[in-house]
Amino acid sequence: MDIDTAITREIGSVPPAGTLDIGALLDEERRVRVLHRQRHAAIHRLQSWIREVEEDRQRLLTARREARALARLRERRYLEFVCEVLRDEGERIEESRSIRHERRKRAA
Repeated sequence: MDIDTAITREIGSVPPAGTLDIGALLDEERRVRVLHRQRHAAIHRLQSWIREVEEDRQRLLTARREARALARLRERRYLEFVCEVLRDEGERIEESRSIRHERRKRAA
């Protein structure tokens, strides 16, 4: 097919200047409305996801703070336990020294 035939065919399919295809305009308006609704729904979903991510982030930060507090508490309790064990051991050692000292005094 030559160029002149193609141009003639295309020009023949275009409505004459000054006429509108109402059906095509209505179809286009429907497509635009559908796209607007889809855009609005997508924006709404995105905002919902953003809220969920922010809520998850806040829960994560709270959980981290609680975990750090529990770790500090666990460490403090362990140190208290070690101090108590050392104190008891020191008392037993002191008691043992006293007993040995008394025995030496009696033996002497």
